[in-house]
Amino acid sequence: MNRGTSRLKRTPFRARRKDGIKTFKDGRVVYYGKAYSGKRADVWEDQKHRCANCGRIIRLHEMDLHHPGEGILGGRGMGGGKRDDRNVLGLCNIPRKEDGVWLPRGCHSHLKTIP
Repeated sequence: MNRGTSRLKRTPFRARRKDGIKTFKDGRVVYYGKAYSGKRADVWEDQKHRCANCGRIIRLHEMDLHHPGEGILGGRGMGGGKRDDRNVLGLCNIPRKEDGVWLPRGCHSHLKTIP
């Protein structure tokens, strides 16, 4: 079997660094594992323990990271192809009703209102 020319090139998504931070050729930075948890904690501290949209005081486990961008999907793209963890917002994920509309993941449920 001839394997010399039929091998596929590895995509940069498969390569991870040991420290949990991967920098791509286009400048994007993606955090994994403990580095991602550390990034969440940093964002939570920077926002003074508040949701970036509604201003509620939240605990760390009640916060999701939002990747701002164009459209409903935000800045992550399908499968995280445009994910960039350098510019993220911390939003509450506490289920609640607001104006008669059920928000199952809090402010992270309605991305259209996020700048």
